[in-house]
Amino acid sequence: MGTWSAPPETPLKGMRRCHRTDCTNGLHCFLKHRKRRSPEGTCIACGVDLVDWPRVHQRDLDDVAHTIEMLKMESVRHEFWCAVPLTERATIYARRHGRMGLLVAARKRIASSVGKAAGAWDGRQTPWEDKANVLQYAQHATATCCRKCLEVWHGIPRGEALSARDAEYFAQLLLRFVEFRIPDLGNERQRIPRKAGQRSLKKAS
Repeated sequence: MGTWSAPPETPLKGMRRCHRTDCTNGLHCFLKHRKRRSPEGTCIACGVDLVDWPRVHQRDLDDVAHTIEMLKMESVRHEFWCAVPLTERATIYARRHGRMGLLVAARKRIASSVGKAAGAWDGRQTPWEDKANVLQYAQHATATCCRKCLEVWHGIPRGEALSARDAEYFAQLLLRFVEFRIPDLGNERQRIPRKAGQRSLKKAS
């Protein structure tokens, strides 16, 4: 295991692809890649070995703070945890649900997007931030956006459906992200009126 110092929490220009790296700033990529020359579990660009994979693969909520710090070392995860601003749409979605409503929605989202074994559309089921709600931001941040990322980061083979225990763990992980990004989020739903333009558009549709 190598040593690591926290990268600066600033916007990362042009880093939207899962395999992008910025190793000089401590931002790596540990995903599988067909052109990988370094051992699996190490950064595909510089080969550094930083993640305690057996510990992360335990999927233990009591140790989730450690897992989150490991996730932040991967460039695409760090971007969603620390750099990409939430859109108004994503924030409103969170406030209209509240913590309790979001947990219910997170359970449904995990079941529908990654709950089953990987299918032909794996890797395309979670939109990026311009079209995403806050739970989909959370999926990119926590490597639960597709079964490929989930396999590497959480140790569950793509050919297996998620157990009830693991599905609940991932739903709780999504909620941790929302609490980190929106620390003043309340437990209950917040009533937020639609804007006039939004109301007109809804009626027209």
